[in-house]
Amino acid sequence: MVHATIDSILDPATIDALRAASKATCEILDPRASTVRPVPLTPPRKLTRKQVSELRETLLDPQSWFFARKRCLPRDTALFRLSSDEGAVTVLVEMPCLGWIVTGQRGRWGGFFDPVQDQIRELLKGLFPEYASSSRRSMWRSGMITQLRRRLQK
Repeated sequence: MVHATIDSILDPATIDALRAASKATCEILDPRASTVRPVPLTPPRKLTRKQVSELRETLLDPQSWFFARKRCLPRDTALFRLSSDEGAVTVLVEMPCLGWIVTGQRGRWGGFFDPVQDQIRELLKGLFPEYASSSRRSMWRSGMITQLRRRLQK
């Protein structure tokens, strides 16, 4: 299903909060955590103004959203937190399904980001270059999640 405007995907309050977002952070999440809530493996990292702008534009572009039924198991990968005077919005990124869940003050909306997967992957790799895989298709270096889990256990 193709959407002509973002209004057909997100509610007005979430759209306003995204448009006004001037700050954002991101955390790498444990993809194998067996809890309902995401389990961060890293402290939040601040996005630059340019990164916030790019993320905001991507989320507000209806062409960035893809809706289908997929046969894959989503794994929490990263959590963005965008904020402004208009409110806060979180974006849970799930790999390898290329899914995202946007949560605003009044609800949650999920979809897939297949059309912009390379931009999202590059944004995450740019925020965490020390953990990034050199492979175009892989997100993180081999063994990196285990290494971060061990740090948390200490």
